[in-house]
Amino acid sequence: MSEDLYKVEQQGDIVIVTLSLGDFLHDVNEQLMKGFDELFTQGHKKIVLDLADTNYMSSLILASLVFIQKMAQEKGGNLVICNIKARVQEILTMTNLDKVFNITRTREEAMSFFAKQ
Repeated sequence: MSEDLYKVEQQGDIVIVTLSLGDFLHDVNEQLMKGFDELFTQGHKKIVLDLADTNYMSSLILASLVFIQKMAQEKGGNLVICNIKARVQEILTMTNLDKVFNITRTREEAMSFFAKQ
């Protein structure tokens, strides 16, 4: 994944992707999809998406996250989203995507989600 936009770290069999940009807009979508495709190709199935530094998401990015969630599930894994700011949470709630994604308040809760599986 692009180091300018994402930080990727691994803890055991869980990969944590932290976005390092303020507004998550259309122009980063291709890099986002390519980065997640690489993670799935490498065999990673448990992914935490940390949105602590994300203030906004476009509709294209929301659609991409739904696709990424589907890809993870097809691979026998899952995507957990954590550290969502109020504005992004509002967007997820308005679109009912808060019911689609596994969402936790903190990274620690996201890690615990996988421990329970």
